[in-house]
Amino acid sequence: MTSAELTTTSTTKPSSTGDAGVVDRLLTAIRTGGPVAELYRGDAHLDATVPNWRFSVDGAAAISNEYGRWFAHPGRFSELRRTPTADGEVVEYTLRWTEDGTPHAAHHVHVLTVDAARDRIATDRVWCGGRWDSALLAQMGQADG
Repeated sequence: MTSAELTTTSTTKPSSTGDAGVVDRLLTAIRTGGPVAELYRGDAHLDATVPNWRFSVDGAAAISNEYGRWFAHPGRFSELRRTPTADGEVVEYTLRWTEDGTPHAAHHVHVLTVDAARDRIATDRVWCGGRWDSALLAQMGQADG
């Protein structure tokens, strides 16, 4: 799928506390490889399920360190679905990027609880399908060069 074929579904309205809500800013940081610490409350909780493992970290700095490893390279969304909840948002995406000249992709789902009064993320429960390099993408029939 090319970037022109991006599948996007969104019924989420940006936060009234700025030009873009905290989830919008998180998605920008994921796409650009930017910092995320300022998007999370100081006592935020990350619960991550990754291939063959589950772990959690607490605090904005620890979450930022973890995501600094996950999102170290600028990328683009080839799929993006956003669904509002009573206290946040569910975000599903496929992120594509190039690392050392090799195309990669990952499929994630985040269930985010947002502290609306502070425009910060309080909890982030994420499921990651793993990092897929070009060989795995080709096996899945999803390589897009």
